[in-house]
Amino acid sequence: MFEGLFENITETEKNEAIEGIISHATPRLDFFLMLVLSISMASFGILLNSTIVLIASMLIAPLLYPLISFSLGIIVTDTKVITSSLYTFGKSILLALTMSFLIGYFSPLLTLTLFSL
Repeated sequence: MFEGLFENITETEKNEAIEGIISHATPRLDFFLMLVLSISMASFGILLNSTIVLIASMLIAPLLYPLISFSLGIIVTDTKVITSSLYTFGKSILLALTMSFLIGYFSPLLTLTLFSL
């Protein structure tokens, strides 16, 4: 059924694509910078009650690569890729909870929102 779909892709191109997915899923400085920016936007979007800002923060969240890497690890049964993806997810969740708590706790917008009710 799918024989003709990927005829023009060589094995080296497949291996390069797999290596690219795995390398983008590893926790690096640029990954965490984009994550912090996304978390900040989402937190301020919630504090400002702005759906547009909240949706925009979801668009720049870099969590798609670890998800694809996790799926790839399951498909090829590579425990190293699976554990690396889960480790990246764990660090991302911990960072997201910490950053959103700090932004919400120290934000003057929350005080304005509570007193304006």
